[in-house]
Amino acid sequence: MESGGSSVGIWPCPFRGFHCCPDGMAGSKGFPRLIAHIKRLHLSSDDRRGALREALSTDCELFVSVGEALKVLDQWLCGECMCLHALSRACHHANGMARFKLVAGDVEEL
Repeated sequence: MESGGSSVGIWPCPFRGFHCCPDGMAGSKGFPRLIAHIKRLHLSSDDRRGALREALSTDCELFVSVGEALKVLDQWLCGECMCLHALSRACHHANGMARFKLVAGDVEEL
Protein backbone atom coordinates (compact mmCIF):
# COMPACT_ATOMS: atom_id res chain seq x y z
CA MET A 1 0.00 0.00 0.00
CA GLU A 2 1.41 3.38 -0.97
CA SER A 3 1.47 6.17 1.58
CA GLY A 4 -0.32 9.41 0.83
CA GLY A 5 -3.92 10.35 0.28
CA SER A 6 -3.83 9.64 -3.45
CA SER A 7 -3.65 5.89 -2.87
CA VAL A 8 -6.68 3.90 -3.88
CA GLY A 9 -7.98 0.72 -2.35
CA ILE A 10 -9.34 -0.66 0.87
CA TRP A 11 -7.73 0.05 4.22
CA PRO A 12 -9.04 -1.73 7.32
CA CYS A 13 -10.48 0.38 10.10
CA PRO A 14 -7.81 0.80 12.79
CA PHE A 15 -10.57 0.65 15.42
CA ARG A 16 -11.80 -2.81 14.39
CA GLY A 17 -13.12 -4.60 17.44
CA PHE A 18 -14.55 -1.40 18.95
CA HIS A 19 -18.21 -0.38 18.77
CA CYS A 20 -19.47 -3.46 16.85
CA CYS A 21 -16.86 -3.08 14.08
CA PRO A 22 -16.09 -6.82 13.76
CA ASP A 23 -13.73 -7.00 10.78
CA GLY A 24 -12.82 -3.38 10.37
CA MET A 25 -13.65 -3.19 6.69
CA ALA A 26 -15.51 0.02 5.94
CA GLY A 27 -16.97 -1.03 2.62
CA SER A 28 -15.11 -1.36 -0.63
CA LYS A 29 -15.19 2.21 -1.89
CA GLY A 30 -11.78 3.27 -0.58
CA PHE A 31 -10.44 5.90 1.77
CA PRO A 32 -13.24 8.52 1.77
CA ARG A 33 -15.60 5.80 2.95
CA LEU A 34 -13.21 4.81 5.75
CA ILE A 35 -13.03 8.40 7.02
CA ALA A 36 -16.85 8.58 7.06
CA HIS A 37 -16.99 5.18 8.80
CA ILE A 38 -14.59 6.28 11.55
CA LYS A 39 -16.47 9.54 12.13
CA ARG A 40 -19.92 7.92 12.05
CA LEU A 41 -19.24 4.78 14.10
CA HIS A 42 -16.25 5.46 16.33
CA LEU A 43 -16.20 9.21 16.96
CA SER A 44 -19.94 9.87 17.11
CA SER A 45 -20.42 10.34 20.87
CA ASP A 46 -18.54 11.51 23.94
CA ASP A 47 -18.61 7.97 25.36
CA ARG A 48 -17.10 6.46 22.21
CA ARG A 49 -14.46 9.16 21.89
CA GLY A 50 -13.58 8.70 25.57
CA ALA A 51 -13.24 4.93 25.19
CA LEU A 52 -10.95 5.37 22.18
CA ARG A 53 -8.89 8.06 23.93
CA GLU A 54 -8.32 5.66 26.86
CA ALA A 55 -7.49 2.75 24.54
CA LEU A 56 -5.03 4.84 22.50
CA SER A 57 -3.25 5.99 25.66
CA THR A 58 -2.76 2.44 26.97
CA ASP A 59 -2.43 0.21 23.86
CA CYS A 60 0.77 0.81 21.87
CA GLU A 61 -0.27 -1.55 19.06
CA LEU A 62 -3.56 0.30 18.59
CA PHE A 63 -1.76 3.66 18.68
CA VAL A 64 0.63 2.54 15.91
CA SER A 65 -2.18 1.03 13.82
CA VAL A 66 -4.23 4.23 14.03
CA GLY A 67 -1.16 6.32 13.17
CA GLU A 68 -0.44 4.23 10.07
CA ALA A 69 -4.04 4.37 8.86
CA LEU A 70 -4.32 8.12 9.41
CA LYS A 71 -1.02 8.70 7.60
CA VAL A 72 -2.42 6.92 4.53
CA LEU A 73 -5.59 9.00 4.81
CA ASP A 74 -3.63 12.29 5.22
CA GLN A 75 -5.53 12.85 8.46
CA TRP A 76 -4.65 13.37 12.12
CA LEU A 77 -6.70 12.81 15.27
CA CYS A 78 -6.77 15.55 17.88
CA GLY A 79 -6.19 13.97 21.28
CA GLU A 80 -8.19 16.67 23.05
CA CYS A 81 -11.48 16.58 21.14
CA MET A 82 -10.94 13.29 19.25
CA CYS A 83 -11.87 14.81 15.88
CA LEU A 84 -10.24 13.94 12.55
CA HIS A 85 -8.56 16.73 10.59
CA ALA A 86 -6.64 17.01 7.32
CA LEU A 87 -2.90 17.26 7.94
CA SER A 88 -2.97 20.86 6.73
CA ARG A 89 -5.67 21.92 9.21
CA ALA A 90 -5.36 22.96 12.85
CA CYS A 91 -7.86 22.12 15.58
CA HIS A 92 -9.15 25.13 17.51
CA HIS A 93 -10.01 25.00 21.22
CA ALA A 94 -10.91 27.65 23.79
CA ASN A 95 -7.52 27.15 25.45
CA GLY A 96 -5.53 27.36 22.22
CA MET A 97 -4.89 25.62 18.93
CA ALA A 98 -3.51 22.16 18.21
CA ARG A 99 -1.64 21.58 14.97
CA PHE A 100 -0.11 18.47 13.41
CA LYS A 101 3.68 18.69 13.19
CA LEU A 102 5.84 16.36 11.16
CA VAL A 103 9.37 16.04 12.46
CA ALA A 104 11.95 14.66 10.02
CA GLY A 105 15.45 14.60 11.44
CA ASP A 106 16.11 18.02 12.95
CA VAL A 107 13.51 19.79 10.78
CA GLU A 108 9.98 20.45 12.02
CA GLU A 109 7.32 20.93 9.34
CA LEU A 110 3.78 22.21 9.84
